[in-house]
Amino acid sequence: MTLLAERAYARPFQKAPRSHLTQTRVEPSAYRPSWGARPNRALARATAQLRALSGIRPTATLEMHRLLRTSLQDDTAYATISPDGDGGLIAQWRAGRSYITIELSAEDASFTCADIDGRLIANIVTPGQLDADQVRYALARFTHALVKANPNWRQNFA
Repeated sequence: MTLLAERAYARPFQKAPRSHLTQTRVEPSAYRPSWGARPNRALARATAQLRALSGIRPTATLEMHRLLRTSLQDDTAYATISPDGDGGLIAQWRAGRSYITIELSAEDASFTCADIDGRLIANIVTPGQLDADQVRYALARFTHALVKANPNWRQNFA
């Protein structure tokens, strides 16, 4: 065995010099799509709105982000997110008489959904977490009706 090979066996794990260490900022998945995929525009807009708000309880922000991350697809209609005045959050989707509202307060979470005719489809209040699958399904139906009524709806947000 050569001297070089002996050194390699003696020190198999050498630390990199400190000058090579860098800090990397990891962006949310909405901004860093996998190869060939586009960023999720609906999630990127909602995340930007959440970051701009102040006076919100961290638990409300985390829960809203969880719901949005699991419910929003790239083609989903854009949400309007606002504070409720007591540290909670309200996310709304509206088109004509149809709407979806998610409210996260200190006491509970609620999900309200009305169809294109304004008829109430769901009105759920729970002290725990809202069902993300139910929200995703309602948003898919809402977006489908929106695209059917106005295929160019995204131009309103340019």
